[in-house]
Amino acid sequence: MADELAYRLRQQQLTAQFGLFALKTHDIDALLQEATRTCAEGLHSEFCKIMEFLPAENEFVVRAGIGWKPGVVGIARTGADLDSPSGFALKTGEPVISNHLAEETRFRTPKLLADHGVKRAINVIIRGTAIPSVFLR
Repeated sequence: MADELAYRLRQQQLTAQFGLFALKTHDIDALLQEATRTCAEGLHSEFCKIMEFLPAENEFVVRAGIGWKPGVVGIARTGADLDSPSGFALKTGEPVISNHLAEETRFRTPKLLADHGVKRAINVIIRGTAIPSVFLR
């Protein structure tokens, strides 16, 4: 019980710190990068990313992230169709939680996640054009 309380209090601290950061910056890239860092720390996750939807290409590009190999942020892309976790979240309008990507039947595991050893994922829509994702090994 005490561990759970400490965990939740830390998440509240991180949220407050991120809010202050957001009020002080006008740099969207810095804001998104800090969001991924804060999210990963708050959820005790090695990886986090924000994907930007590119409607003309029906793909997402990694806009910001933490934990990924060099060359992923700003470059790596995944499909925005129902076959990808991010696409599934976008198309259904609902958060997507997958505790066992290898056993997932709703969508395939993108190569980006497989290449990083990601076993579980959460995809949540940010209204607009980005989807943050949290990944756990």
